[in-house]
Parts: sequence; C-alpha cells; structure tokens
Amino acid sequence: MSNRITNTTLRDLDKSIPYQLAAEGGFQALGILGAPAMGKTMYFQTRFVEHIANHYGVQTDDVGVIVEKVGQAEDSAAVNGLTIPSKLADGTYATIKTKPSLLVRIEATGKQYGVVILDELAQAGSDVMGSVGDTLNRTEHKVGDWELPQGWVVVFTGNRVEDKAGSKRLPTHLITGRALLANLLPDLQGWVEWASDKVNPVIIGFVQSGMPHSEFADAVPSFYGPYFTPRSAVAAGRHLDAFMASPEFDGETIPSHIQSLLAMNIGEDSATQIAVYIRTANEVPMGSEIIADPMNAMVPDNTGFQLLAANRAMNAVDSAADADNAMLYIVRLRPELQVSLGAKLIRRFAAEGWTTGSDVTNAFMVKFSEFLPLAAGDDQ
Repeated sequence: MSNRITNTTLRDLDKSIPYQLAAEGGFQALGILGAPAMGKTMYFQTRFVEHIANHYGVQTDDVGVIVEKVGQAEDSAAVNGLTIPSKLADGTYATIKTKPSLLVRIEATGKQYGVVILDELAQAGSDVMGSVGDTLNRTEHKVGDWELPQGWVVVFTGNRVEDKAGSKRLPTHLITGRALLANLLPDLQGWVEWASDKVNPVIIGFVQSGMPHSEFADAVPSFYGPYFTPRSAVAAGRHLDAFMASPEFDGETIPSHIQSLLAMNIGEDSATQIAVYIRTANEVPMGSEIIADPMNAMVPDNTGFQLLAANRAMNAVDSAADADNAMLYIVRLRPELQVSLGAKLIRRFAAEGWTTGSDVTNAFMVKFSEFLPLAAGDDQ
C-alpha cells in the first residue's frame, strides 16, 4: 500500500494553525509524524500553545499542557479508564468506565483552555490506537465515556514505520474525517528561526556552517548511538551554555571532557566538528554576510576555509537573487574550487526552478559548461 500522508515542514504547518483553530465546529485533532528527535512534542508544548493563547485572547500561562504518553500505555484502560460493573437504581448491573487519569490531570490544571498531547501514538498498542477514536473526533471530544473540556484541543505525535522505533501505521478510521495527519520534513531554516533566541548561538552557527556532520539526520542512522537532531542540538546547547559561561572557556578551545559531554547528545562526529568550528569560526564569514555583500565579504586565505565560506553562503540561499550573490562570491575563490562549488549552486537553481538574473552566473555556466556534468556528483 502506497503512503499518501501529506508532507510538510513545521514552518508551513505552523502557518495553518490559526485557520484550524478558527474553523467552524472546533479544532480538528492534528498529528505529526517524523523521524525521532525532530522537535514534534516540543512544538506542541511551545509555539502551538502561543497559537491557542492568541486564539482565545489569553496569556500562554493560562493554557494548560498535558502530555499523555500513550506509546507507553499498558492497554486501553490506562488511557480511557477501567471498565467496572455498577449497580443501577433498579437493582440491575451495567458496566461503566472510571474517570480516566487524563481527565483528572486536566481538571487539576484549573485551566479553561489547553492542549492534550497524545505522545508517541504511532508506537502505541493496537488496542490503545483503536480506543482513541472518540478522543480524536472533535464531534465526540471524549476520553473513554467522559467528555473533554470544550476549550481543550487534542494533538498527537509519532515516529514513522521506517524509523525503527516500533511504530505502526495508524488505523485508517482515525485519519479519515477524524484527525489530520502530516509527515514532517526537515526544515533547517525553520529550526534556525525558532532557535534564534532559544539555543546557544554557536550551535546555530554550526548548523548553518555547511561543515561535515552539521546537518540534522532525517532518518535513524545505521549505527547505534546518539546522533545530530534538532532535539539533541538543543540539549547539547544547554551544556555548551554552561561551559561557555565558566572561566574554563578561553573563547577558542573545547576540552576533551566537554567534547565528550556534547558527544553524548549529538554523537562523536558532530561534537568533534563543533570543536573545529569554534576554533575556526572567526576566520570565516557567515553565509548571511556573504549574501548581503558578496563582492566585499572576506575571502579567507586558507583553501579549506574558502570551501567552508562558500558552503555557508549556499546554506543561506533562499531565493534566486541570493543564489546569484553566492555565485558572485564563488568566482572570487581559488579556481580549483569554483567548478565544483558552482556546479552545486547550479543544481540548486534547477531543483528550485529558479532563473538567474545575473550576467556572472550566466557567464559561469557558459565558461564551464563542459565541466559541470563531471562535477555534478562532487558535492562539497
């Protein structure tokens, strides 16, 4: 069976949330699937809460957040309440469900508005998945036999089947008319914008640097151990904050014990490269600086740093005009770098469907036309 789940970035999904909240009939339960540690739950705990507060005209502190770890639930009763016999007034017996712990926790917040996050739903047992249909159905809006507060909305998260995280496909009846479901694509620029005032700036700079092992993994790697993800980058950034605020940090060197600490979050390869980045970052202009002034931006003397600078520039490209400015910088570099870097940039033009407006870019394509196909597989 082919997979027809809608692909989107978190940035695009975020733009649609106000319309989802404003829809007649109430907010339709929303689920996002993606590779581990992409920040799915964190998004619902932070930015999504801001949307709810804006929609209802309250402060974010007035919005409750409940994370229900349904992926770890023993069975459906752990989520929906126990089914027990109860004696009726006429002496007969009927089965009823006890008040679910989820509802008890909601009531304990004392909040009129809030969000219930059914975390790791794709990893839940089949009986748990099958039992949350009314919870995901805004028309029913219940957990077990108990109604959820009208001011509370339901969202859920999960990994994909291919992520080797014990996930299963959600039953079709949950995502046809009941809940919305999106597959989350990597979005470097979206993460950078979110992280700008939340994450150590060295981590952000490294993510934008184009250095080896600076890209977030978009799938679980073949090796066993930690690796570089949006979530692990945030965690590593907190440790780096603490170290950089200490007298031990000299502004250039990451000692081995701190590099090992970072590696426990982001893996040895990325931790090693962050140490290299910190040693060399001041000698290489940032991509945004190059795009803003490609003719006057500093060109490092070192060939390797020129390579790093060009990759930074290309990572900062968001439009055809940016790409043309990146080309203006590339043609200032050593000739042995220009073909491979220029080919990489030309492929970006093609992939995005951009048209160059630069005589320099056009001249480059004419001058090196016979070499571009040879360099096409030689990404820097």
